[in-house]
Amino acid sequence: MVELALKCYVHHRQRIVRRDEREFWDSHFMFGKLISQQKAVILRRPVRQTIVEDSIFFATYLNLYAADISFHQRAVHQTDVLGIHFATPRMIAESKRRVLTAACEIVNIVR
Repeated sequence: MVELALKCYVHHRQRIVRRDEREFWDSHFMFGKLISQQKAVILRRPVRQTIVEDSIFFATYLNLYAADISFHQRAVHQTDVLGIHFATPRMIAESKRRVLTAACEIVNIVR
């Protein structure tokens, strides 16, 4: 989990120039799959009960969703601010949806 978070951080901080735009999106999709796989692993346990019993699980859960938010915000930033054209409107809409979903998940679990 820590390794995944560090890789996402490096990906988030990456400067993009036109020639390596495709490389950015390739790594973006790879990290998206890794985050989804980690969510699948963590969601095998009953979340609400486990959070009460295991503070490490709670921290990991929150960090995973926070990484998801940061990760997808970067994709939106790449297209909105920097004018990167490789991403389709559908890809950006999906990233925005994932940001909102992850934020709602964090809010619901913290309540």
